[in-house]
Amino acid sequence: MDPLYHRIQRDMIESISSGEYSKGDRMPSEAAVAERYGVTRMTVRRAMDGLVNQGLVTRRQGSGTYVLGEREARRALNKLTGFTEDMRANGQRSTCAELDRRSVVPPDYVREQLQLEEGAHTVFLERLRRLGDTAVAIQHVWLPLALAPDLARRSLDGGSLYDTLERDLGIRLASARQRITAGSATERQAGLLGVQVGEPLLFTQRLTRDNKNHSVEFAESWMSPTLPLWVELQR
Repeated sequence: MDPLYHRIQRDMIESISSGEYSKGDRMPSEAAVAERYGVTRMTVRRAMDGLVNQGLVTRRQGSGTYVLGEREARRALNKLTGFTEDMRANGQRSTCAELDRRSVVPPDYVREQLQLEEGAHTVFLERLRRLGDTAVAIQHVWLPLALAPDLARRSLDGGSLYDTLERDLGIRLASARQRITAGSATERQAGLLGVQVGEPLLFTQRLTRDNKNHSVEFAESWMSPTLPLWVELQR
């Protein structure tokens, strides 16, 4: 079960995204929020700290906490989440266009990552992710065919692969290893993302494992630099 402060954060994000609180509005006091949820002010302060760190609100000494406005779209690196989850948490409207879906024998480097035998088939997905009307990412995904054979023939639950794996297939995602570097847009990628050929793109590779340490997904993404990757560090 999520900590209480996570629930408060989600409710506050929804209130800002829905327009209940607009840019410049003062948020309810910690005492008022604590009374509303039946929690301590320390719990509320922790929730508000998260909103400050995410750039949604700012504190003004002796005055209160105020909404900064629409949050920059970004992807967090400190939690195992998918694109749809990240954008939902940011209060952003995302859509997914499926460009390709089929059963394939993967390239050797993908087969090795997924620990498959030679000749084993995978489900291959190519998807174009958009924020509003703007294309921001191209994703290539490979999953062992034996793990999810129906995915070669069916659409995803609301565009979210992780929701489909966990809710429909009962796969518990547990960990991932991600590599981040830079690349240049090919002619096809430039056409899909609306950028110039050779323009810099963020390139990521992710290997995701389930709670039994089985490799369940290998994904490659090419993202516009307008969709930054964020990580929160503590000491």
